[in-house]
Amino acid sequence: MMENKVFMSFTFYSTILILKMYVVAIITGQVRLRKKAFANPEDALRNGGLQYYREDPDVERCRRAHRNDMENIFPFLFLGAIYSLLDPSPAVARIHFFIFCMGRIIHTIAYLLQLKAPTRSVAYSVAQLPCFSMALQILLATTPYWWCQQDLKGLRTFPLPPEGEGLSTRGAGEEDAVTARCLYRLGKPWELRSSWEDAPPRALGHPTVMLFLHPPVSPAWVQGTNTTSQLGDKTISV
Repeated sequence: MMENKVFMSFTFYSTILILKMYVVAIITGQVRLRKKAFANPEDALRNGGLQYYREDPDVERCRRAHRNDMENIFPFLFLGAIYSLLDPSPAVARIHFFIFCMGRIIHTIAYLLQLKAPTRSVAYSVAQLPCFSMALQILLATTPYWWCQQDLKGLRTFPLPPEGEGLSTRGAGEEDAVTARCLYRLGKPWELRSSWEDAPPRALGHPTVMLFLHPPVSPAWVQGTNTTSQLGDKTISV
């Protein structure tokens, strides 16, 4: 995992964001002490009396900044971790993480220092862009797996062909044709070809499906419901 450049970049920016949240929490506590505005009566009694058991606009501003961080950074931690597993371009991933991190830092500074609008809103909106981008890429990467899980349920196992040959579902019926289509969706090295020609009588009504391996790979077994195909050092699972 630590050899993954994208994940290392994600870890770096995530740590910065977590430290920033700690800083905002410390600032909130210091503003409470300076303004003598405590959220608990026992703290007020310790620092002068119950009259300081009250709210203060500056303290509430710090609390809102901290709450906004939690509402946005926690989803980023989930999205970024999953996104790192999709093997994206390290440079593109770093841009995603950097934009979000800088957007959140500027948002916090604008919140605490009460910078002129729309500084805070612009920072918030810019930081959301990489999150939406990562979420979309995660959906695009995982949706084919979900569909193929539905298609492959209950299908029987069959071997992939020897090196350089094609996998034919000719005469085997629609089930193997569905399996071939799923393998094509999941394993980009495959090329799917279909033809209505020379279909045997028992396959009438179903196309003949040919699955070719590009580049040629060693023989492997494709297992029905939990499909795993070993392509050299790369494993594709359903």
